[in-house]
Amino acid sequence: MNSAYGLVHDYYPRERMISIKLENKLSFFYFPRHLYKIFYKSMTYKSVYIFFSYSDDIKILKGAEAKLVTDIEKIEYQSKKGLITVFNKQEKLLTHREEINSYEYKMFLDFEFTMPEYGEKQPDFISELLQIGVVISDKDDVIVNEYSNYIKTLNPVSLRTKRFLRIDDKDLEDAISAEDFYNDYLRLINIYNPVIFVWGGNDTKVLSAFYKLHKFKKISAEYIDLVSLIRKHYELKSDIGLFNALKVFNDIEATQAHHALTDAAATKEIFDSYKKLLNGDHDIDLKEKLKELKSKEEEILEEIEEQ
Repeated sequence: MNSAYGLVHDYYPRERMISIKLENKLSFFYFPRHLYKIFYKSMTYKSVYIFFSYSDDIKILKGAEAKLVTDIEKIEYQSKKGLITVFNKQEKLLTHREEINSYEYKMFLDFEFTMPEYGEKQPDFISELLQIGVVISDKDDVIVNEYSNYIKTLNPVSLRTKRFLRIDDKDLEDAISAEDFYNDYLRLINIYNPVIFVWGGNDTKVLSAFYKLHKFKKISAEYIDLVSLIRKHYELKSDIGLFNALKVFNDIEATQAHHALTDAAATKEIFDSYKKLLNGDHDIDLKEKLKELKSKEEEILEEIEEQ
């Protein structure tokens, strides 16, 4: 990988491309979308300097050979007071690390919820909370509480839902009422005042729908989507599945159980490893691990097709 630093000479927003004078000639570079989101805001200033890495992947843009920007280390602009920093990757990393380390109690939350029946088109269908799984840890990442229950729904649970979650009517016999779940959840939040980590956005969406459906007052809490956090930190193009992340971060080979407490525990495992990575306790090449995982999945698919 190559590095460069220089004054932005020309800027082409439609192509997400810039030119910089290097070795007495103009060189052109283009940004992938996730890095362009970092860069474009700086162009509201004049005399912008950028320090970045690039590969030799070339695109022909505006008739010029442009190379791919792979990372941005720093962006500055010249002012009357000197160079002002707009973006500094190392400072951002330090701030993020301090924030992750500052959390006292963390709640790792997962819900399973209902789905419409096979083949039924129900535009007004509302997914209901069916199972909750909670793992709570302290500042030292030691588990201090766990909680799991099935929750009674207003509508019958579909066969599709039961098969997907591998449950039957016996599993639902001891389900608690929506009101009991609400009170239990509120009690846990009042006791620990945790930062709540979820994997993806579905859990918080279904929880919001639960409040409206039962006309309960929304419980105030801070929610963080861990998979989104990891995607942004490692500049990945897309989210990782929960158990793929468990394999990458913890080298644990498992199939997602779709059981709320198991998935909440998996989320905690990934958080703990992510925190260690930020603190430099160990390191992994996440992108390389994901490539290996994808290659392995492709090999398995090829073997199945050949059988």
